[in-house]
Amino acid sequence: MFLATKQMTDIMPPAFKRNVFHALRSPYGMTAVHAGQVDAVHDKTLEAAPEMHLEELTGPLFGLGEYRDAIAYAMSAGRLGAVKVAFDLRRLRA
Repeated sequence: MFLATKQMTDIMPPAFKRNVFHALRSPYGMTAVHAGQVDAVHDKTLEAAPEMHLEELTGPLFGLGEYRDAIAYAMSAGRLGAVKVAFDLRRLRA
């Protein structure tokens, strides 16, 4: 599917590509706001996060002092490894 889509979009004129992709409807609601009700978006994000199974996308959590370990983990994950590493900032909050 990806290859067919790529080949198709490679030969489409830019204006047609833009119209096609702007006409696509997503199966989810609003995910970002660039101005205005930013807090409403954060509430929706926090509400939806448990359903997204994000643990499959990230590796282990690292403290800020463990940044060298985090970089080593990300570098060793390989092409099919973790998408990103995450830093756990909860210990910094007082």
